[in-house]
Amino acid sequence: MRLWRTFYFCLRQHSQEIGALVHESMQTLLYALTIFNTLNFMAFLKPVLVGNCRVLNF
Repeated sequence: MRLWRTFYFCLRQHSQEIGALVHESMQTLLYALTIFNTLNFMAFLKPVLVGNCRVLNF
């Protein structure tokens, strides 16, 4: 029981720092996912554009 009380006290004392750290981690993850999705979309788009250019004789 004492361990839980100590943990709760530390959590209350540092909750703002923990929240900021979680926010920063989530923001970094969001940036990584955005870059990953952009690269996947570009990889999907390249054959489509190349195929259209061949059809239209560009």
